[in-house]
Amino acid sequence: MIIFEPQCTGLVHAKVNAAYIFLCANALPDEELFFFGETTHIEIIRNELSARLLNITYVAIDIPNGGQSYINRLRLELKNVYHILKCPNITVSNILLLSVTSATLLAVKFFDLFFQRKVVIVVHGILDKVNRKPTTFLERLFWFRYYLVHCNRKHIKYIFLGQFIENNILALFPQLEPFSSALDLPYDLTRPVAEDSRKSSNIKFGSAGVAAISKGSHLFFALAKDIAAMPEASNAKFIYIGQFVDVEMNRHVNAFVELPSKDEPLDSVSYQAHFLEVDFLVFFYPKDSYRLTFSGVFMDAVKFETPIIAIRNDFLNYYFAKYGEMGWLCSDYDEILELVHKLASGKFQIDLKRYAESFKNMKADYDGCMHSSKLRKLLQ
Repeated sequence: MIIFEPQCTGLVHAKVNAAYIFLCANALPDEELFFFGETTHIEIIRNELSARLLNITYVAIDIPNGGQSYINRLRLELKNVYHILKCPNITVSNILLLSVTSATLLAVKFFDLFFQRKVVIVVHGILDKVNRKPTTFLERLFWFRYYLVHCNRKHIKYIFLGQFIENNILALFPQLEPFSSALDLPYDLTRPVAEDSRKSSNIKFGSAGVAAISKGSHLFFALAKDIAAMPEASNAKFIYIGQFVDVEMNRHVNAFVELPSKDEPLDSVSYQAHFLEVDFLVFFYPKDSYRLTFSGVFMDAVKFETPIIAIRNDFLNYYFAKYGEMGWLCSDYDEILELVHKLASGKFQIDLKRYAESFKNMKADYDGCMHSSKLRKLLQ
């Protein structure tokens, strides 16, 4: 079986991709796995999987960088996909793509005319763009929505990250149903045995993930500043655990928020250590966000059993309704500000056991064997 990562480099999605590779090894234990990806991405994944005895061969290939033009990207994607689908020296039962771009999907569907191999494609972050109308000729030419919806064939399948996202996709594009499957994001939700750092008299509010204006990350800094100006909240501390990729975020930095990883991502040990210090995780995702994409930080909140404070959206509503309350869903910034002030000043009694029970409900349902079984059926 060939597993191919067409775009991620370095640390980007390395943990998730390692989890997918391990999932494939469990789903198809008798098959040798070949992983094609960028050199540094391969090394990180190799280290992630080093403790597991997997029958896997790593193959380094050139990956388009984010700054390349659509045309140059397409040229390299065509070359890579041709090499993967032709695979002259490997007997292949399945090909799994761990992510996809417009150019990747165009290449897959073009070369499928010649090779007709079974290809399964994990579709995630790029789904954010299916409802975003292109504004230039090249954007129209490479609009992912067009390649997703058209020219589908029975041996090309799509995996969407969970039933909630698949339901939303099929509501938009019901013609995708014969080619669609839902599989929850493979994620190790086992809480670390490491000593819990939540022992200080201070209350630490955290936010995490790649910081961007579009994700409402700047409002976390406004929250810290507003709380600092309020009475009886001197023991409230704030930390943002994540890298800045949006330069506009720099205008919102202030002295009230600790920034351990502003310029580069943290290694997994440091990330875990900071996360374990957080008492409450605060999201300011817009109300219409995460209808078609998944939040890895939400999964970290479940893993570390950290109560969530967030603006209500359909994504969080779905998981709170399914597994129980995991914190508070608020209407807007002002409601979050009021809640955080009450928590910081000790004026709000909370039942942490109730939230812990909800986290355990989700973990119990998030079974690795079940994931393997679903993937096996999809690949057979």
